[in-house]
Amino acid sequence: MTGKKPEIFLRELLEIDTQNPPGKEDMIVQYIIKRMALNESQYEIFDHGEGRASLAVSIPGESSESVMFLGHIDTVPCGDETAWKYKPVHATEDGDRIYGLGSSDMKSGVAIMLTVLDTVLKMKKTPKKTLRFVFTADEESGCMGAKRVAKCSWMDDVKEILLSEPTDGKVVIAEKGVLWILLKIAGRQAHGAMPEEAKNGNEYLWKAIEWIKKSLPCLEESKLLGKASISTTIFQGGFKSNIIPGSAQAVLDVRTVASSNHDQIKTCLKQIQESFEAQYQVRIAYEIKNEKMVLEERTDVPLVKKWLSLYETAEHPKGIPYYTDLAELLRKNDGEFVICGPGRMKKMHNVDEYVTRAQLEKVTEKYLEYMNQYC
Repeated sequence: MTGKKPEIFLRELLEIDTQNPPGKEDMIVQYIIKRMALNESQYEIFDHGEGRASLAVSIPGESSESVMFLGHIDTVPCGDETAWKYKPVHATEDGDRIYGLGSSDMKSGVAIMLTVLDTVLKMKKTPKKTLRFVFTADEESGCMGAKRVAKCSWMDDVKEILLSEPTDGKVVIAEKGVLWILLKIAGRQAHGAMPEEAKNGNEYLWKAIEWIKKSLPCLEESKLLGKASISTTIFQGGFKSNIIPGSAQAVLDVRTVASSNHDQIKTCLKQIQESFEAQYQVRIAYEIKNEKMVLEERTDVPLVKKWLSLYETAEHPKGIPYYTDLAELLRKNDGEFVICGPGRMKKMHNVDEYVTRAQLEKVTEKYLEYMNQYC
């Protein structure tokens, strides 16, 4: 097989189907163990059941202080395969682009991790620091891989975390937080010809959503993360054309730019619930289904300074609008982090996802430079 190491690893990874659900990340775990010719003393498998697994590979260093290279091995579903010009679970090369599901998010980042790991395994000297390569399952859903890894005792020794999620090849030091809010309306069902007898769940749910959008205290802006946002991502109500539904439910995806704002949002939701029920005499319930706090690293911490020096640029670090496994790993760990990976953020979770060879090679080069200079 021709091509440079990261390209070869990427093509091989793209041929392994880890759409989540169902995930089946164990296929990539076994691929890595075999491809890297690892012995049992070098790795730990976290078995999540039903063919799902995460993997941690440890390379002892002169110091117990650890550096973690982090990436997830699941992808989102491809959706309607007929909408793809290029076969989703396949590596297709077209010019400078390599197409395939997960090529940006984030099998190209995992290919970089494997390139660094392959280099370390072939070195004839012990690295300065202990190196951990962590490949997680389920980042695209419940982050169960990251949650399991977060419980490891060796996490206490991890001082630097490098995550190769897609950032357009930029150095990123902040990610938005999230609140997924499940709303449920309990109105009154009636015949479609007698709307005066109903309390239309769909219509009251829309009223509630508009009320929440106008009232939540999360409209501030962040220099790194931009504006907070509220989006209706799921809306479910009704089951027959001539029946006015009494019940309906929806999910609001709130992306936050200040962790301190989360408590304010929860307080505001309670106040909205009470006011809405008093005004309309319709019961509304809410539940927080997912919460991740905002992460923002300082520009003066050593890891960030190292990466900015590697890029030799005056460009300021960026923030990303999505959350990552870091939100789980840094709940109790105060290690420094940098996110930097190939792949176009706008192509994430999209048809005909791709990464360019030029970006893959450039970011790989920076990871190898970091490893050679600081590990």
